[in-house]
Amino acid sequence: MKTIFDTNRFMNLLKYEIFTESKGFARGAIGLTIGLAFFFMTKLYFERGLLQEIPIYSNLADVALFVGFVLMMVAGCSIFKNLLSKQNRITFLSLPASNLEKYISRFIWVNVGYAIMFVIAVIFADLLLALFSLMLGLGVHGSVTVTLFAELFESKTTVLYSRILNPGYFSVMVCTIMLFMQSSWTLLGTLFRKNAWLWTLCIQVFLGTSWAMAISGSDSFLIQLWLSFHSTLGHDLFFWIHVILGLAASALMYWGSYRIFCRMQVINNKWLNV
Repeated sequence: MKTIFDTNRFMNLLKYEIFTESKGFARGAIGLTIGLAFFFMTKLYFERGLLQEIPIYSNLADVALFVGFVLMMVAGCSIFKNLLSKQNRITFLSLPASNLEKYISRFIWVNVGYAIMFVIAVIFADLLLALFSLMLGLGVHGSVTVTLFAELFESKTTVLYSRILNPGYFSVMVCTIMLFMQSSWTLLGTLFRKNAWLWTLCIQVFLGTSWAMAISGSDSFLIQLWLSFHSTLGHDLFFWIHVILGLAASALMYWGSYRIFCRMQVINNKWLNV
């Protein structure tokens, strides 16, 4: 490639991704819609007598949010699911585009595409739920979609805000954690050739359990060390050091994912992409 990144070439690559992945996208959206709608209707049917006492739409929104989180994990791990077979690898790796353009196009497709799929599925499942509620003679008492986005974007003063972090710091912390998690999904999704989501889940459960065991107990050495650093550096400086370290680790994992992609071979029957 004469240039590392060319806008016209990149846009053509995105169009290629949309064209080749459209059928899988449609099947995924339909399947997710059916699954969410079935759960929503079942929940409404068995709790229809308690509709006024139980915040059912808030509970359904929480379930939808969890499904969305799992879906985005699968999306991050599926960044190169299009390279499973030899023919698919030949087709994609031989496209007239640079490695950076291919990597970014896949990154945008799986993350933005899966997010759009989730939004579409929630909206249509919500519409089917409203229709089902009308058929039961209950009327429409709320919307899962509206409740979900209200919980995501509304500003609240919580115990966490008042006792530990102010709202601005809390938002930075959440964004840093989500970026760190997404970068780890992308790295492991690039590293493993098959069943990347399963390997990623196993590794994260193992590391999470190991970390929980290491810091368990108030007399844990790591906890005492963490508290000593906090008291020495002060709350604000301690917080921003964590943010900087989290962002640096995320950037390092994205860079590692890109370097692994650049070293991918056309013929590969191993369980790793290196």
